[in-house]
Amino acid sequence: LYGTFRQSNKKDWHVLRNVESRLAAGELKVAPAKRLNCEFTKGGVDIDVAVRVGLDWWQEVGGDTALVEVLVALIRACVVPSAMDPAEHVYDISDLSSIVSMSAVPAGYNVGLLQLEQIPWLFLLGKHFCDRLVD
Repeated sequence: LYGTFRQSNKKDWHVLRNVESRLAAGELKVAPAKRLNCEFTKGGVDIDVAVRVGLDWWQEVGGDTALVEVLVALIRACVVPSAMDPAEHVYDISDLSSIVSMSAVPAGYNVGLLQLEQIPWLFLLGKHFCDRLVD
């Protein structure tokens, strides 16, 4: 699950339930009851099935910086730096202003990978993978 527990539709955990229901009694080494993983051996192969959520999933995919690297690459490829929306801009989506707010970013900040005008896009995309953004 690349998002968060709160954003999940819980279908991910059905995989674990289905694994358990298809194995013969005693095949499970670790049962998925109240867990996000299970372990079993099938055909001489040890198998560990796990539901990974949020940053844990991204770390599994590519390490500690995988999520940020993907987001930055998408923004650099798709968002041309331009004038930023004025602070008083009113968005149609009620909480969008708080999501893309640059109030926590120092005036001279530039990570060297994104232009200042692209950083709100980083916040917008990042919000899809975390329940809240913090300083």
